[in-house]
Amino acid sequence: MEQLTIYDAQKQPTAATMLRDTSVPNDGYRFVVSVLLFNEAGELLIQKQQSTKKGWPSYWDYTAGRTVKAGESSYQAAERELVEELGITFSRENP
Repeated sequence: MEQLTIYDAQKQPTAATMLRDTSVPNDGYRFVVSVLLFNEAGELLIQKQQSTKKGWPSYWDYTAGRTVKAGESSYQAAERELVEELGITFSRENP
């Protein structure tokens, strides 16, 4: 199960973590990333969720997104999600 860092209201990481798919404590927050891909014509790439997906099965959704794992930056999470969802390797250091 994935460990997630819990953040405070000022977006600073706390020493606490939580497991994915558990409730965030009332005084805590977690980061999520969303990656949207557009082509040169301005069209957005969307995909249909699997029918077996736990949340929102068979719904259309934007390209990639998920929670940021403990020890991971939001940029690292976005790069990971692109690889996991679409097999696309991208680095903001080397676009």
